[in-house]
Amino acid sequence: MVILIAELYVTPSKKKILKYEHFDSLLIHDHALDVMSTPPITLTKEATMREAKALMRDHRISGVPIVDDKEALVGLVTLENIIIALENNFIDDPIEKHMVRDVVYLKDDMDVSTVLEYLMTYNFGRYPVIDKNNKVVGVITYGDLALHILERLGNVYLHEKKREEILMPGKSLLSHDSYGNGDFYSYIIDSSDLDLAGQGSTSFKKFLQEHEFPPEDTRRASISLYEAEVNVVLHAYGKGEIRAYLKGGQVFMLVTDNGPGIDDIELAMQPGWTTASDEVRERGFGAGMGLDNIKKYSDKLIILSSNAGVKMEIVIVSEDKNKGVPT
Repeated sequence: MVILIAELYVTPSKKKILKYEHFDSLLIHDHALDVMSTPPITLTKEATMREAKALMRDHRISGVPIVDDKEALVGLVTLENIIIALENNFIDDPIEKHMVRDVVYLKDDMDVSTVLEYLMTYNFGRYPVIDKNNKVVGVITYGDLALHILERLGNVYLHEKKREEILMPGKSLLSHDSYGNGDFYSYIIDSSDLDLAGQGSTSFKKFLQEHEFPPEDTRRASISLYEAEVNVVLHAYGKGEIRAYLKGGQVFMLVTDNGPGIDDIELAMQPGWTTASDEVRERGFGAGMGLDNIKKYSDKLIILSSNAGVKMEIVIVSEDKNKGVPT
């Protein structure tokens, strides 16, 4: 059995206020293929400039990629070309005579940062997107890129709002038993219902408060545990277990499941990486920030993964070593 072991993460210093620092990296896994508008609106070089004018008017666009019989990119007609054709009375000429031949295009496998560089460098309104066979598969505008970025940030915002709602003071979702005895806590995760995700972390937050664990450290612990619990619900069929205990101003949390495991822990740790569906993300889950949040809010994180499941150890160290010690 192959075991994947995640790198050990230890925060260099405690942070009183933790903020997201990875919004830019949310796009690191996205490519032009994820941003472009489809299907592309195109014309062949045999069409006339008048036809291009009508097409641009009807679709309210500022340019049309020109393709051959195999839908490969051969040129581009822009609004400026149409204006010149009208002024010089060759609006009924074939597109081939007047189209732009040296076209600035994007490839569908370009990462979003490269796409942004192109947009900032050339400052055109529309960019054809081609595949490896030079076929036009889409178009990217500033609007397409802006909407994509807003969608990514919106997913993170929804995830944070959902987490805040679950962990808010006085919140109780419990439908399964939790157990707390002295400095020990346990909870069985037994539901694939996303609306019930967070029950264990909500109960554990109350457990820490009862032990007078410092509020900021309690917050970090409950956020870390919430993210781990949601991962079990999303990726491990909702079957898992939480075990935790307090010792010497530290809280140790162990989250285990019997799911399919994490194929690539290093990749999964990267902000924005997610395999969740659009429907799941729209509900405030699966934004690709779970493991990154656990790493950020905890002082130590160890992940063991195989095809038999995942074991995750999370440690929170309080600055007040006397808090959370049973009396």
